[in-house]
This record gives sequence, C-alpha cells and structure tokens, in this order.
Amino acid sequence: MKELQFNMSDIGFGANRLGIMHGWVTIQDQNPELASKINYIPHRLYPENHYAWNKKFYNTVHAASVSVYEKNLETFAQGMTPILVGGDHSLALGSVKASMKAHEGEDIGLVWIDAHGDLNTFEITESGNIHGMPVAGLIGINDEHYNNLGNDLRMKPENVAFIATRDVDYEEDILMHKLGILNYTDTLLRATSIDAAIEAITNKFRGKVSKLHISFDFDSCNPEVIKGVTTAVPGGLTREQPFEIMKKLSERFEIVAIDIVEYNPLTDIDGETLNLLDEMTTKLQSLVKVPV
Repeated sequence: MKELQFNMSDIGFGANRLGIMHGWVTIQDQNPELASKINYIPHRLYPENHYAWNKKFYNTVHAASVSVYEKNLETFAQGMTPILVGGDHSLALGSVKASMKAHEGEDIGLVWIDAHGDLNTFEITESGNIHGMPVAGLIGINDEHYNNLGNDLRMKPENVAFIATRDVDYEEDILMHKLGILNYTDTLLRATSIDAAIEAITNKFRGKVSKLHISFDFDSCNPEVIKGVTTAVPGGLTREQPFEIMKKLSERFEIVAIDIVEYNPLTDIDGETLNLLDEMTTKLQSLVKVPV
C-alpha cells in the first residue's frame, strides 16, 4: 500500500457561503486525532474586483488552488498519495492539475462524484461562484489564467465522468453532450445500480486511461443523512455508497489521488458529516495500492 497524505484547505470563497472556512478549527476541536493526520494549507484574502459578478473572489480562490497544487505535487514527490480535504470544490482545480503534472505524459481519468456539474464557465455561470467551474478549467474552456493554474496541461473531456448529479445547469448539460462527457445521473443510478455505473465508466475509459483521480463532494450524498454541506440537493447517495463507488473503481483502476470536499460544519448539525470524513480517512488506505 502507498502511504496517504491528507492535505487540507478550508477556503470557502469559491462557494461564497458561510461555514466552510470553519472546517479546520471544527476538526481540531471535535476530533483532534483526525486533525493530527492532516497537513493544513493556510490561505489569505487578496484584493478583488467585486464588480466582476461572474468571478467572485477570483484572486483569493486562484491563490488557494495554487497552494493546493503545490502541496499535492510535493506529496507526489515524496512517493505518497495526496488526499485533499476541503474546503469548497474550486480547490480541485489545483489538486487535479497536480495529478496531471505528476503523471505527465499519461492520460488519467477524472471521476467527479457530485450533485452538480461544476462545468460552468465565466460566460455561462448563473451564480458567479467558482466552485461551480473547476471541471471547465481542467478541460481548458475558462480564461487562460484560470485554465493554466499550475501548468498548461488539459484533461481530455472524454476522460471525465460524473456520478450522482441531480442539479446540472442547462448550459452545463449542453456542454457535457457536446464534449462527450459521461454523466451518470442520480436518477440513472437509482434506476440501475452502482455496478452498472462502474461498468459504464470502465467502458468509457477502456484503452485510454488506467489511472484515476476521484473528486468527491459531500453534497453528492442525501442531505437528510449527510447534512454538513453548503449546496444541498434532495436525493443522492446513501452514507455508504461513496466509499462503495471508490472501492469498486479501485478494483478497475489505479487511484492516484482523491478529493473530499465541501465539508461545512455550520450545517453539520448532528456531526454525521464529520464522522463520515473520519471514517473515510481510515477506509481510503485500502484503495491505494503500489503499482506493480
């Protein structure tokens, strides 16, 4: 097994909502043992153009994502597998870019477990919140400064797959179809099975990728069970299904990195989201193997 390294940024400006930035202090206070496993990545506020409604907190979010990129690259250089704990999903631009750089010359696949598409661009966004844009940046359809965060590598759209989506904007849906991105929705998942979803991803990636970066957003789960999120959407995965999905993917692909993002202690009124995060930090070790 490869050793895991948990790197955490609790920036929430990409979501433009309260609560996310209390993640680190909440973990320290309520679960010191979990906090001891995590490398905290500090961040700060930068001057912003607040008239740019479609790029809210652009400079601050960009800088935080660069910090995640650098920390994950450092983790790869040390021979460990980086696990990003967030913080809002904008940070995944940095974490996935690090995976692409660490495996430069190889195509890696991206499995995005999320209620949302996160494929908005600065032109089509309805909210201006950058946590809804990282996939667009990864495939290179946002502005150059954002697309080239860390490096100018691009994720091939056909190597991207979504699972458990149920709140995808109209323009995002058009882009998914146009770009050939697999979108295994929550509705489809309920009508079939996780095994069927894994088979669809395997067929999509067959002959193209053997390594995966998995990006998991807590809001992919049913908010009646996992409440500690910022943008809750009815429906979604059970408490057990995210790890089940990851485990089944690890049986088909080499997992190079994982994100666990959008933990919001302000809405985690029963502590169950933090409990799930704690459980996952232990369970994930079994997914990451040393390549033969």
